[in-house]
Amino acid sequence: MKPGVTFKLFLVILATCITVVLSMGIAVRWSFGRDFFQYVKERDAELVSRLQVSLAAVYREHGDWTSLSSNGFLWHQLMRRPLPLDSESGAVPEKSEGIPPSADDRADDRADDRADDRAYGGIPGPNPHASRPHPPPPPPYSLLDAAGQYVAGAGLLPAHAPRHAIDVAGRTVGWLITPVPDRLPDDADRRFQSEQGRATWIIACASVLLAAMVSLLLARVFVAPLRRLALATHRLTAGDYSARIPVSSSDELGKLTQDFNRLAGTLERNEHLRRNLMADISHELRTPLAVLRGELEALQDGVRELNLQALSSLQSEVGLLSKLIDDLYELSLADAGALTYRMQPIDISALVAETMDSFYGRYRARSIALSLSAPGNLPAVDGDVQRLAQLLNNLLENSLRYTDHGGQLRVSLHAGDGRVHIDFQDSAPGVEPEMLPRLFERLFRTDESRNRESGGTGLGLTICQSIVRSHGGAIQAMHSPLGGVRIHVALPEVRENSPDTGGQEA
Repeated sequence: MKPGVTFKLFLVILATCITVVLSMGIAVRWSFGRDFFQYVKERDAELVSRLQVSLAAVYREHGDWTSLSSNGFLWHQLMRRPLPLDSESGAVPEKSEGIPPSADDRADDRADDRADDRAYGGIPGPNPHASRPHPPPPPPYSLLDAAGQYVAGAGLLPAHAPRHAIDVAGRTVGWLITPVPDRLPDDADRRFQSEQGRATWIIACASVLLAAMVSLLLARVFVAPLRRLALATHRLTAGDYSARIPVSSSDELGKLTQDFNRLAGTLERNEHLRRNLMADISHELRTPLAVLRGELEALQDGVRELNLQALSSLQSEVGLLSKLIDDLYELSLADAGALTYRMQPIDISALVAETMDSFYGRYRARSIALSLSAPGNLPAVDGDVQRLAQLLNNLLENSLRYTDHGGQLRVSLHAGDGRVHIDFQDSAPGVEPEMLPRLFERLFRTDESRNRESGGTGLGLTICQSIVRSHGGAIQAMHSPLGGVRIHVALPEVRENSPDTGGQEA
């Protein structure tokens, strides 16, 4: 089983966090090791300076090093509690309270302790130092006198060990020998360094675990929209065009979700139109075929005589069937962009008048008044003569079919905004406002009860819309002041730099 996006994203985030944590841990370890060793050297240097002050004070008090060479306890105490440096001048204080206690002082302290024990009834009194941790061992320093002879300390150190002069009254009275500066820290320092390193790696491991949990949470949060999108896409590919995804953000994923919802809506509408179109086409084809079959069966059975009236009826049904098939074929060519347009400057006013002349007789037969209003200086339009004539024929045919007897149709032309505007306004009956935008849908009829003879194929206005858009124009249906429908067509004028002769195929 291949890993999913969630697992991959989890690994990417986790690997990034681990890399950052390890890098920080290594950097902290390196920085701590380097700075800690420098800190130890500076601390030792300060301790040496304080020891120089303390040893000088002891020599000044006793006049020699006998007190140190014969008293190891005093040396150890001095190593643990050296005198502080003078913060003002750095000079050796003339008298300091930091001198280690003498033997008499220690005897007095023991006497005080015994007095405290008697005060507690013979029971040893509380030891104020009992809770203190065991003091660290003294530093491995050695003291030599001015002649280089050993006095006290850790013993003789290597000859190349650093020597620090102890001066009293301007003369050197001894030497403090310290270990090599590049020595490793002592046991306590190494323990502290080891504990800090162990703490660093414990914190790093805890950070990695926390990063793993956060990475898993982030991976789930980031992938959740993609998972919803994938599930909805599966539903869409299975034919469920009602699939929608709630938009929960305004980022790229949110915009992708919005685009998916729009795509699903478009597919759903197209599927609905496709089903309606197939049903309507089946109905439109079935009706003339049923009539033809009925007529032929009646002729075969002798119910109806074979005469000119019967042949005319058959011819009429064949003509309607051929018209429907031709319109469907033309629309398919228009959708595929395969229709050819020979563009040239056209006097649209003359073309409208010429087309209307061919309809006067049919309009008069239905008692429908037909009028034209056009100025004499209309600019030419750039178009295909045959396609524009087909547009005008379809619009006039539509008004003729749907306008009541005794009504009227007004056709007017005017120019403006770089276009020539053509208005077809007929009288009642009208169309409901919510149905006006649907008049250009394929096979749409406002009255489903109309028969095919009065309702036509339902493709005329759809073809008109295709022709107008191919000419770069616009067509719109709206309410007519006469009580019917107003069809407004706007076609672009011929540009001044357009050629006056020849044609252009589009």
